[in-house]
Amino acid sequence: YDLIEDLRTNGYDVILLDFANGADYVQNNAMLLVELINKVNDYKTTDETIVVGGASMGGQVTRYALAYMEKNNMPHCARMYISMDSPHKGANIPLGLQHAFKFFAEDVGLEPAQNLLNLMLNRPASKQLMVYQIMPDGLTLRNQYINDISLLGYPEKLRKIGVANGRQNAVGLDFSAGDQLIWWNVCPLLCGCRILGHVWSINNFGNIIFSGKFPVIISGW
Repeated sequence: YDLIEDLRTNGYDVILLDFANGADYVQNNAMLLVELINKVNDYKTTDETIVVGGASMGGQVTRYALAYMEKNNMPHCARMYISMDSPHKGANIPLGLQHAFKFFAEDVGLEPAQNLLNLMLNRPASKQLMVYQIMPDGLTLRNQYINDISLLGYPEKLRKIGVANGRQNAVGLDFSAGDQLIWWNVCPLLCGCRILGHVWSINNFGNIIFSGKFPVIISGW
């Protein structure tokens, strides 16, 4: 909270880059950041270096842009790269939850689930970053991105800081492999049927990770 205000109070000029299509391919948004970095350096009236950072997917965009500039001998004049909770080794969204989103979006037709599926899971950058995924072209985009970012590596001509969110006590989540994570048994008002949707975590024994049924007809009402 108040990060931008605090930075400005301490004498920093803050430039916030937002995207019309934030979940576009990481490479595309990285090229926009390259253009912005060049403009910032052109507009500067001093030799002051800059700090470039990004949160989550933005951390990947920033890493790609800075490494791309170094690879192509483009001076970024940055003294520091800050990565805030960015999935450098990929993002983990449980497969059972992905199947649940798809079920409630496509089979049940719930609008919030449709929005979640279309705006988050079924987007180019999401597919590039998710380690496991159910989308047909997901693994192809993931492998292509891994190849691209691996060739670039990390930017080297600056200081790198990585910040990751987590539990303060360093204790893992309170469930084990194969445990049921979600138990969904709902009867919409006046519908006369039920919606079942259950999600389990993965173990090494080929257990079911999602089970959904709609409609489950209820008789005798």
